[in-house]
Amino acid sequence: MRRFSLTLLLLSLIGLVAGCDLPEGDKTTPEGCYYQWLQARQQGDADQIWAQLSEHDQHALNEWFLAEQKTYRLIQQVYLEADEENEETRDALEEAKKVLGEVDAIVKATALHSLDKKAALEAIDYGVRAKLSGAKELLRHLMNQVTAEELSFMQRSGAFIRTVEVSGTRATITTWAGDSFELQSSNSAAEGYLWRLALGGEERRGLDAAVSQAQDNLSRVEGNVGFIHANRLAAP
Repeated sequence: MRRFSLTLLLLSLIGLVAGCDLPEGDKTTPEGCYYQWLQARQQGDADQIWAQLSEHDQHALNEWFLAEQKTYRLIQQVYLEADEENEETRDALEEAKKVLGEVDAIVKATALHSLDKKAALEAIDYGVRAKLSGAKELLRHLMNQVTAEELSFMQRSGAFIRTVEVSGTRATITTWAGDSFELQSSNSAAEGYLWRLALGGEERRGLDAAVSQAQDNLSRVEGNVGFIHANRLAAP
């Protein structure tokens, strides 16, 4: 398993907007929802930001959370602390190394009944995200990872909408700073928002990478656990 850097993930969600001269917005138009989203960022309101995220992005955050939660539970249930090893498990590990040869270091470290619990937990940041209550709390956790900095007058001015292009169920907003934001019409009446923000660019790629890495980590742990159980059953 590899650690995943969160540096670029969801950057559009975790900066706080300074200044009170932006329109308040509303829940019924793309531009209105955009301005309300800016207000939510200014206030650090994770609940509102969650309500305004597209269903697709909410689903992706949920997939990330569920994969890490299951990975964490498997590690806690099956992996041993270093001081739990004994002569029998150490011998089993040495035998497994001979059979496995030069394969993945994590597989080696977790072969049979001898598991490096500390290393496995380190790969998922010791279960910090897995211990949260759900995807919305994962979003709140990500927002708290970056220190907010007040934007300059020019940056605030650049946040104003320059153009809005609506095509069916999608809308593209371009600001005077040249930033683009994609919104999708909502299939849900949650919180009354008729349009929701869809992540794009680095944020979209970052979230997709985080989900992929979490699912890959889960697959590796499940494979290790299956290997362990099979060898336990085969042991004399």
